[in-house]
Amino acid sequence: MKGKLARSSTDRMVSGVCGGLAAYLGIEAVWVRLFFVLTVMANGFGLLVYLILWIIMPEAGREDATTSQTIESNIEEVAGKPKSLPRAWAAPCAEARIARPASSSARR
Repeated sequence: MKGKLARSSTDRMVSGVCGGLAAYLGIEAVWVRLFFVLTVMANGFGLLVYLILWIIMPEAGREDATTSQTIESNIEEVAGKPKSLPRAWAAPCAEARIARPASSSARR
């Protein structure tokens, strides 16, 4: 364990919680991500923990902010994230789409 617990600004998939926890614990981020995925799939509790950590953990470089400032800015980020997620996922989803026939009348 080294430094303060903070969300990673470089090793992030959604908000940097897993990357920050991994850096704090000195392990690979993939293991923390796997833990959260398994707990979400097992009982859903991991999602609640992830959201709470997202709200209370300061972002890297902002560890000196007060707790209320951190929570306020993180809540704004959580509220704005659903708008940006579809754009980030649009390219991978577009590649995964299955091509449909041009029209259903071609079968007749």
